[in-house]
Amino acid sequence: MARHRQLKNAPITEALIDLRVQSTRKIDATAAEVLADRLRDTYVKKGQIILGAINVHAAQPLQVNVATEDLGVRFHSMDEKFVAQFQHQGFTISRLAPYTDWGHLKSEAERLWPLYIEAIKPDRIVRTACRYINNLNLPMRSDQQFSEFLTTPPGIPPGLPQTVMSFMQRMMIPYPEIPAITILTQLLEANATAVSDKVPVILDIDVQCQQQFDPHGPEPWRCLDRLRELKNDAFFESITEATAGGYE
Repeated sequence: MARHRQLKNAPITEALIDLRVQSTRKIDATAAEVLADRLRDTYVKKGQIILGAINVHAAQPLQVNVATEDLGVRFHSMDEKFVAQFQHQGFTISRLAPYTDWGHLKSEAERLWPLYIEAIKPDRIVRTACRYINNLNLPMRSDQQFSEFLTTPPGIPPGLPQTVMSFMQRMMIPYPEIPAITILTQLLEANATAVSDKVPVILDIDVQCQQQFDPHGPEPWRCLDRLRELKNDAFFESITEATAGGYE
């Protein structure tokens, strides 16, 4: 594991806060336009969020039905660094690279949250989550092993060639006392594009809490602070000092 500290050049490509809710209301066209007006100084409306489904019935003749559902609306900040999604199922705010810090992301979520409450009037929050996607871009030479950079590297049976083109490892780690889970994914895609001969391993850390909260109270934000601590634990426990040192 690596020592916990603030990394000046953290490898974060996207960080997000996600609040899932229970509500009987939806973001209709009127609500979307109200949001666009309230956000006009800082965000631009990019379009509706639509879920599509295709049902194929093995009949004669073959029947294909296409159904769509309007889930909400998406906004991008003027500098294209924040993406805000207002859906009837919940609210998501994403910070794209370059990442700044947790306080910046959380404060933007807190700023937009009242607008979401006004539009949806949720009964309760049913899930709180934060997720960080890191592209480690490991500076691996051909004679090095993943174990020099990752604390839980992919394992190859000893009788097979010791070269990996791609891998995916996914673990769900419970914290019953909170209650929360960390979904930890390490991924190298076969067609991933390397930068400067580095190996682009994705470290995806998704920390979720299933407790219910009052949408108007401070508890979900305190919970998010705790989830962020668990995220940091997962990150530094997953990498070695050799990896962490490349981002200082």
